[in-house]
Amino acid sequence: RDVEPMSQSLPMVVYHLPQIVQLFVKHLAVKDSGAIRPLLNLIVVLARDTRHEIANHAITDIFKALVHVTTRYTQDAEVQEDIFCSLSFLFKYLHKQLCSEMETVFELLAPLFGHKKWYIRRYSAECFAYLIRRADLDQVRSILVFLSRRALLDGKPALTETIEQVMFETLKAVQFHFHSRTSSVLPAMLELTSKVDFVLGEEEVANQAKQAKLALAATDATDAAVAVSPMVLAMSKLITNVVVKMCDYSRADQCGEIWSCLTDEVKRAHTRWRLAVPAADEDAAGAAGSKRSAAKQAAPALKRRKNGNKSEVGVADGTDVTSGGAAADGLAGAADSVDPATHLLMACRY
Repeated sequence: RDVEPMSQSLPMVVYHLPQIVQLFVKHLAVKDSGAIRPLLNLIVVLARDTRHEIANHAITDIFKALVHVTTRYTQDAEVQEDIFCSLSFLFKYLHKQLCSEMETVFELLAPLFGHKKWYIRRYSAECFAYLIRRADLDQVRSILVFLSRRALLDGKPALTETIEQVMFETLKAVQFHFHSRTSSVLPAMLELTSKVDFVLGEEEVANQAKQAKLALAATDATDAAVAVSPMVLAMSKLITNVVVKMCDYSRADQCGEIWSCLTDEVKRAHTRWRLAVPAADEDAAGAAGSKRSAAKQAAPALKRRKNGNKSEVGVADGTDVTSGGAAADGLAGAADSVDPATHLLMACRY
């Protein structure tokens, strides 16, 4: 009754759209209402007829209302089905406007992505994955970086699991196949493992590096792998879980595209590693040369001391030359052999 005077024609609906949406939100908030399911269907019809008008002015209020209804009717299977059907159709009709604001949409629906009920998280991931598939590659890269940052910094297992499911659903098709955009989207996901610095930002990377050094000092460990940033390991685990989901879903004869993307990424990682190793060898060689020079400068003084000319032996700044020369020889010898683990860590960093 409230909407009828404002909906006699499409121009009238567009003109009164903010008021109509507020009326929908008001009636969706009524507890134990018998009109929830018809209201959800009418919202879809309204979005289909108004398209960009409703996306520009009122979609935020609608998403918030849907989240509220979802958390209120967790035990009603029919209402839950209608809610996620409505959400899917909203994404379908408004994807041109929403693809450029996927981060905002994710934040609006965040209570669903981190919900305690697994099926709500699963359905939310499936709906949001459709929006990612309809975006262009630059938008896909941007939202993947955003999702990875949220998964790494939030730290909540439920949200991390949902983000993994979103990435998997983005690539999933029917009958053990994968979406036609897998060849471009999967490499973008794999690239995230080598771009943790870019995903987190310089400030967060510096903070994580500091924490890794403190952890290494606290454990008094000598294994260089301990110094790997926990965020690098978390990112690797995130993408690994997505690939595992893909392998569990598909069959051997359908995994050729996955295998091709993985082998290409391994080749790129190997190339980065080979470029990083010469730089490490050059630095190590420079350090070894400096130590050898120091040892050669101390050699005449050691020789004079050996011949009994103790009066000519110099003591620099109160330090015994003999011990200094021996230390220089030891450091020079240590610098001659570069630890392979150091090379591996540099390759991971790049």
